[in-house]
Amino acid sequence: MKNLRFKIYLLPVSLLILLNGICLGQNNYFPYTNEKHGTNFNFPVFSHATNLKAVTKINQLLQLSELQLLKGFEKEHIFELAMMDNGGMFNKKVELKCTVQNNSDKLLSIQIKDMSCGADCVGGTRYYNFNSGNGDLIQLKDLFTTDGYQTFYKYVTTKRVKALDQQLVKLDEQEKMLWQGVKICYEESTLIDFYIKDNTLFIDGENCFYNTQKVELIKRLDQFTLPEFKNYLNDYGKSLFSISSADISGFQSKQLPQLFEGSGANDSALIFILNITYQEDMRGIYAYTQRGIGVNMEGTLKGTNLYLAEIATKPGITPYIYAVYNENQIIGTLSDRKKTINVPIHLKRK
Repeated sequence: MKNLRFKIYLLPVSLLILLNGICLGQNNYFPYTNEKHGTNFNFPVFSHATNLKAVTKINQLLQLSELQLLKGFEKEHIFELAMMDNGGMFNKKVELKCTVQNNSDKLLSIQIKDMSCGADCVGGTRYYNFNSGNGDLIQLKDLFTTDGYQTFYKYVTTKRVKALDQQLVKLDEQEKMLWQGVKICYEESTLIDFYIKDNTLFIDGENCFYNTQKVELIKRLDQFTLPEFKNYLNDYGKSLFSISSADISGFQSKQLPQLFEGSGANDSALIFILNITYQEDMRGIYAYTQRGIGVNMEGTLKGTNLYLAEIATKPGITPYIYAVYNENQIIGTLSDRKKTINVPIHLKRK
């Protein structure tokens, strides 16, 4: 009788496990080690037995973006450049903590919380979502049709603002005014702070709140379930949420930031991350793979003409990029100010 009882209960549990695995595939797809420094710094370094191209791409983009240093080139620890005093208002990073939110054969989602201090302190939360099949960084726009994204954006904005307003009713008019900035932030959000777990899309609104507001008893609306946006997804989104059986590795992101690779001075291997900050304003960071140290750049993209300049205190011999950019490649030169030195570069999406 005991054995019979065991079999009756075993089936639903097994079924539950199976259904949970269907939606985003195999869990813990990328094994990882957690690099640590003290109690306030941790960072994942991923590995994979066979999918080496994707995991290398993921590690390089993460490490270059957050640490300005590739693993293996540190002198003491991988946080040493990130912790350096940058001379700004919030001049020194005092905390950087990473959490792996999803780790399947379709999606790798990572949350990063950090804090920098100087005369005052400021903290933030950001997310990286990677296509596990090819290592591409995914933005929310990649997963929706053009019209579908616009419809879903309006839906998210309206729902988040309404949830906030319902909680502000109990406040007086002066107190309500203090929360107008959060509503404006919701309405202007680029929805880049997101991650996905099972069939739920989490759009983190924490960065819309001032530090003092984060401790208030105001609950954010961050969760959206698949039925709320299923009809707006494109083929990429349908593959990610297992609505279709299309191979996730066959889809490529069309949004920045992304990782490029090519060669620079003396044909040395070069990796480069390009990102848009606002309208025509651009940022980049590059590293020669034999040195592993990131160099930050900033500039503009006008049409297809890309200009970037190093913002290091001691810029290199060729601190400028003059190039033509399209979605998949950057073709141009690394040059000095007078363009007397011109090193051809041809960077392709990695």
